[in-house]
Amino acid sequence: MSYIDEHGASVYGQRILKLGESKRSPDSNHAISINFIIANSESLEVSYLHLALSKPILAYFLTNSPTAMLEIFDEIALEAILVYFPAYKRIHSEVHVRIADLPLSSTLRDLRRANLNNLVRVSGVVTRRTGVFPQLKYVKFDCRKCGAVLGPFFQDATKEVKISYCANCEGKGPFTVNSEQVCQYLCLELNVINWRLCRLYIEITRR
Repeated sequence: MSYIDEHGASVYGQRILKLGESKRSPDSNHAISINFIIANSESLEVSYLHLALSKPILAYFLTNSPTAMLEIFDEIALEAILVYFPAYKRIHSEVHVRIADLPLSSTLRDLRRANLNNLVRVSGVVTRRTGVFPQLKYVKFDCRKCGAVLGPFFQDATKEVKISYCANCEGKGPFTVNSEQVCQYLCLELNVINWRLCRLYIEITRR
């Protein structure tokens, strides 16, 4: 966040201001917030080169533990935005930091087991992609045996949460998703992430 350009201006300070930019309503003298969904301003793009120059230790950990670091970056970015725009949470409950300008580009032939769970850069052509699907971030279950509501349980994008034990009656189920509380979360738009699958074509040249 502290990176400055050749003119001494804060690069990411300006980007944060654009996330919460406002405009005048043509029908009144009141300032209204820009529609963040149309502007696609839920994302804050951060250059890896800027990060490496200003905070090299963070750049190192980002490449080796991207999942944990990006979660921290998202929290810090949201805190920085809320300093200038306290009402931002009325539109979005979170901000996602996107990393650009990773200097090293790899091919599929170059990738090894050591690259698993690391931040890598590849280039190619997207040949197929699915639609955008919603997924719950937190889920609650009903114990059909005793009626207790269990949770919430965090659910990531790679694995569906399943439970096999009720802390209330010590039974082993059956369990069903508490659809009533799920609907409450959906209405608030606080409990859903969007995802899609892409197939990337990369031409491999013979050596």
